[in-house]
Amino acid sequence: MTNQFYTFTLFMMQGLWSAHVVKGLLTVPSREECVAQIEEYLEQDKLLNTCHKMIDNQAQYMERLRADIGHQVCLTGSATVLKRWDQDKRQDILTYRDKAHENIFTGVVSPVLTEPWVQLLDDSPGTYLGRECVDDNPSRD
Repeated sequence: MTNQFYTFTLFMMQGLWSAHVVKGLLTVPSREECVAQIEEYLEQDKLLNTCHKMIDNQAQYMERLRADIGHQVCLTGSATVLKRWDQDKRQDILTYRDKAHENIFTGVVSPVLTEPWVQLLDDSPGTYLGRECVDDNPSRD
């Protein structure tokens, strides 16, 4: 897994999985099983020749971790958002940050900045939080 599409979420699931092992709630497979799984995943990684395949693969990996620990929240729906983000980025590297995306849990669409991101010249929280955003979805209440 060289290209990390899921960063915080992936690390969170790995941390929860590890915590289950430390607490004795989950047993790690034998060394031989681990090595066999690693070899299998490395072979699968060779087939991941598009970003969308990588996104799906990482979503499936997180789903395996989730299933192992019995985590209630399924995150595979986020693959759709990441694929849209990837398409926006490939379409125009200067405007993909200007796009609004829907939250997979709430259905709420993020607000759009009043200025194009590239003109803000600053991606600090103050820049984002200190400016009024244009509500791209006024039907929400």
